[in-house]
Amino acid sequence: MECCDNSANSLIAMEAVVLAGGQGTRLRQIVPGLPKSLAPIGTQPFLNYLLGWLRAQQITEVILAVGHRRKAIVDYYARHSPGGMRLAYSVEYSPLGTAGALRNVRSLLSGEEFLVLNGDSIFDVDLREMYSFHRRQKSLATLALASLPKSERYGTVALNGHNRIKAFLEKPAGMSSVNDGSSTRRWISGGVYIMTQSVLREIPENQKVSLEKDVFPKLIGNRFYGFRWDGYFIDIGVPEDYRRAQDELPARFTPC
Repeated sequence: MECCDNSANSLIAMEAVVLAGGQGTRLRQIVPGLPKSLAPIGTQPFLNYLLGWLRAQQITEVILAVGHRRKAIVDYYARHSPGGMRLAYSVEYSPLGTAGALRNVRSLLSGEEFLVLNGDSIFDVDLREMYSFHRRQKSLATLALASLPKSERYGTVALNGHNRIKAFLEKPAGMSSVNDGSSTRRWISGGVYIMTQSVLREIPENQKVSLEKDVFPKLIGNRFYGFRWDGYFIDIGVPEDYRRAQDELPARFTPC
């Protein structure tokens, strides 16, 4: 009997929402006057590398959730349209937080499932593998989890034996770990999520709400999973990692 798996085609059709409305307070002295997602990496803005990474995985429908210094982002892509991709914009006129900004996007989404990415980080996860996992688990939301040798900047995501998320632990001293069969490792959110519209329906409209503090904790105990992946991860939110990105991103990724 022949089996047909349509997950690849479904992934290609999936829209990606990039949360690009943050104020980037820790980078202001280094990149004054620019939104964090446009911070230059050599001659290219960071967001071009993120869009190029999406395009390499055949994701071409992208919604940019913009807020702080949004005109700079809109004007840049009006002049430099990324080939082979279609961009739309969701505008946050006052700070809504990560979940509020995502709720604001709902009217632009055409599918029940969609990707969400932070606009200041890249996690080189295989989206086909992640989507296949998400569908097998019938997950409401799936977080891509990265493992870092040092994770003092990040809270840890604790999983049960079936990869369901059971806790978010903020302080390194209290972090729980996951045994991968050979060693004990700590896993953090890599800023890449697959979500369903049912999650958005629970977010209040036009209110400041955080995914990390308000939405994700309420999903614990439901079909809420972590997808572990050993891939390159960088978050340019602090000056030392922004400087590191200058050498690492051009060596690893092709900007759009």
